[in-house]
Amino acid sequence: MALFDTLAPDAGRMLVHAALAAIVGLPALSATAAFAGPASGQFQVLPNGQAFVRAAVTNSRHCRRDGECSLRFQVGQSTGAVVYAHGDVEGVKPCGRAMFDAAWNIQDGTVIEARGLHRDLAGFHRIDLCAASDAFLRRAP
Repeated sequence: MALFDTLAPDAGRMLVHAALAAIVGLPALSATAAFAGPASGQFQVLPNGQAFVRAAVTNSRHCRRDGECSLRFQVGQSTGAVVYAHGDVEGVKPCGRAMFDAAWNIQDGTVIEARGLHRDLAGFHRIDLCAASDAFLRRAP
């Protein structure tokens, strides 16, 4: 019997997320604040190297402690983060102040729409709002 067969689905997902977080340098999520809401919404990787997401999010404000600020999401089996600040990382293009303020003020459970540069990190989808000139973030209508 595999380890994941003995765990509740959320526990298995949390183990995978914690391992990915350690690999890519993101803070791990707690079991109670892992994902903002139901695993529904829309996630699409676009042909131009960007991705679009429409989902409920959890705001991870770790950039205030030299980490990365992001809006965490889950859509079906796809999990990821919409990154809006890189902390104090040198050589990384910062997001504009307006983008940062808009993202910082998003409350957990809010449904957002966002598009930015996509990176697939072993199944964890990273959408970077700072790296794409035509990136956007808005509350879903």
